[in-house]
Amino acid sequence: IMITHSPEEVIHADRVIILDRRGIGITRKPNDMIADEAILIEAGISPPMTTALAAGLSAQGIRLSAKARSSEEMVEELCRLK
Repeated sequence: IMITHSPEEVIHADRVIILDRRGIGITRKPNDMIADEAILIEAGISPPMTTALAAGLSAQGIRLSAKARSSEEMVEELCRLK
C-alpha cells in the first residue's frame, strides 16, 4: 500500500484508488487513470506532464502509444517518431 498525491508515483502499481470525502471515489489501473485527464482534474490531482504532453501532441495530430505514461516510456516513444 502506498499513499501519494503524485500520479507519476503510481505508474507501477497494480491498482489505484482515489479517495474523496465519502470514501473510495475511483478505482482503476494506473495507466487507465493517468491517461484520463478529466478524472484526475475532477479529483483535484494535476495530470502528470506526460499526460499533458500526450494530449498536446494528440491535438496536433501526433498519436503516441497508450503505454507511454512514465517519463522513460515517453522518451522512448518520442524517439520512435523520428
